[in-house]
Amino acid sequence: ADPIDAYLPHLHHLASSPEVPTKAFPHILFWIGMLHHKRGEWVLAARALQAAVPGLQQGEGKSKLARAEATINSVAKLQTEVHEVFDHSNAILRQAASKPIVAAAVGEGALADGSSPSSSSAGAGPSWPWSMFGVWRG
Repeated sequence: ADPIDAYLPHLHHLASSPEVPTKAFPHILFWIGMLHHKRGEWVLAARALQAAVPGLQQGEGKSKLARAEATINSVAKLQTEVHEVFDHSNAILRQAASKPIVAAAVGEGALADGSSPSSSSAGAGPSWPWSMFGVWRG
């Protein structure tokens, strides 16, 4: 079993426990965030670390604060890049959706070879989905 699987539930329980001193709470959130980051769960890591930062700024955790801020910044940069990829792919999809389909340019309900989907028989020629692309030469 992965040690992260053992530690994370325990740390989440500690974070929700009223018996934990408030001074230890930011450190628990820090380790929750770092374990989520190690696991590749960046959004969960950023949330836990952002919650830990105010407490780490007031306490003795200056090295933890630096690691938390660096991790938060790298997650923010990754989220920005993901949004840019999404925006670019969305623009490409919109541009492609505005172009006419080749089969529609031939005629309403007609395929590229001039036949209709209902006129193709199972034994003669390519099947319906492939017939609109011409003869299969694979």
